[in-house]
Amino acid sequence: MILLPVRLTVRVDGSTVYTQCPHAVAIAPDGTIYVVLYKYGTGVAYNIYVYYSKDNGKTWTEELVHPNAVTIRRGLSYAIATDSLGNVHLVYEDYLLGDYDLYYIKRDVATNTWGTPVVIESSDTYDPDIAVDSLDTVHIIYCYGSSSPAYTTNIHYQTRDADGNWGTIEEVTTFTAGEHQYHPKIVIDENNDVHIVWNGLGWGTNTTRQNIQYRKRTSSGWQTQVAITDYTSNVTLNHMAIDKDSNIHLSWKESRDNYYKKLDAVDGWQDSELVSTATTSTASTPVCCVDRQGRIYLVYTDYVTANGAHYKHYFLIKRGTGWFGPITLSWANDYVSRYFRPLNALHPIVAGESMNIPARGLVFAIQTNPWPLTTPSVYTVWYELAKVIEGNVNIDQLYFQHAERMGKFA
Repeated sequence: MILLPVRLTVRVDGSTVYTQCPHAVAIAPDGTIYVVLYKYGTGVAYNIYVYYSKDNGKTWTEELVHPNAVTIRRGLSYAIATDSLGNVHLVYEDYLLGDYDLYYIKRDVATNTWGTPVVIESSDTYDPDIAVDSLDTVHIIYCYGSSSPAYTTNIHYQTRDADGNWGTIEEVTTFTAGEHQYHPKIVIDENNDVHIVWNGLGWGTNTTRQNIQYRKRTSSGWQTQVAITDYTSNVTLNHMAIDKDSNIHLSWKESRDNYYKKLDAVDGWQDSELVSTATTSTASTPVCCVDRQGRIYLVYTDYVTANGAHYKHYFLIKRGTGWFGPITLSWANDYVSRYFRPLNALHPIVAGESMNIPARGLVFAIQTNPWPLTTPSVYTVWYELAKVIEGNVNIDQLYFQHAERMGKFA
C-alpha cells in the first residue's frame, strides 16, 4: 500500500492577507476551530484577526483582535493556543508603543469576548511561541533584543497561570556580544515539563554559525542544555512537534539536506536522520508534523516554474526506518505561501485524546491563490485538512473533485 494525501480544503477568508506570516490554527475542547492571520483592515493598516468555526469549517466568524487597530503598524509574528475550558490565548508582536513589543490577549469562553492586551515585555521582542499545560498555565517563549552592551537577541520565557497571575521572566540564554538567538519553539508534555528548541550563535565549535539547541524545564527548573547540531554552516530555521505519547520530534535544514531527530520519552535521544536532499536552493525548511496514528510527516514548500512560477507544498512520511516521498500536497496551479504553523499541542486532552494533534493526517492554514484565479498577488486563506488514505490514487483528481463539491471555485 502507498500512503497518499487527499487535500480537503475549507475557505476561511477571501480578502488580502500578509504573505510572510505563518497562519496558526488551534482547536478548543468543544471542537471550535480558531485560525489567526494578519490581513488588511478597512481604512487601517494590516492587523491581526482571528476566525473561528463551530461547524468544522463550513462557516466562519471574523474577529478583529486588537481594539486600537488604527494605531497598529504591523504584527509580524504570533501564536495561538486553547485551554481545557475553551479559552483562547494569543501572543503576538506589534508596533504600538514606539517599539516592537510582545503582547498577550485572552478570549474568554464564558463571554465570547477578547480581554485587554497585556505587554509581556517591551523593547525589541518577536517570534513568540505558546503552549498550555494540563493545569491551563500558559507558557510563552520568545526572542528579546537588548543593546547593552552590544545589540544581542536572547531567548526569554514567561508563564501565566489559570488565575491570571504572571510569573517572573526567565532568561534562557544570556549572551551580550551579538550572539543572536532565533526561532524558539515550545511544547508541553504529559508531565507538564517544558521542552524548547531554538537556533543561534555562540554554541559548540562553530560559534559564528547558527546551530540548534534544546532545553527542558521541569518543576525543579531548567535542565542541562543539549546541542542538537554543530554545523559549519547556518541552520536558519527549526521545527518541533510532540506526539500523544510525549515523544518530541525535531526537523531542520542544513544547506539542502533535510534532517529529523526524535527525543523518545522512554529511551531518550535517537540518532539524527538525513531524510532527503532538496533538488533546489529554494526549498523551505521542513516542518515536522505528527498525528494520533503515530505517523510522522515532514512538510515543506519549493519553488516551481511550471504553470507560472509559484511555490508548492510537498511532504514526506516516515515508514518504519525509512521515509517515503516527497509527494505533492498542492496541485497544478496553486500559488501557496511558504509559511505555516501546523496544528500541534498535547493539551488540552479531552476523553483521553489530544484535540490539537490531528487524528489522522495534517492540519494547517495556508495562503493560496488556487486555480483558476491566476493572479498570485491575490491571496486567500484556506483551512487545510490533508487526509492520509491508503491506495494508489490520483491526488490531484481527488482534490479537484472534493473542492468542486464544496463549491470552492464558485
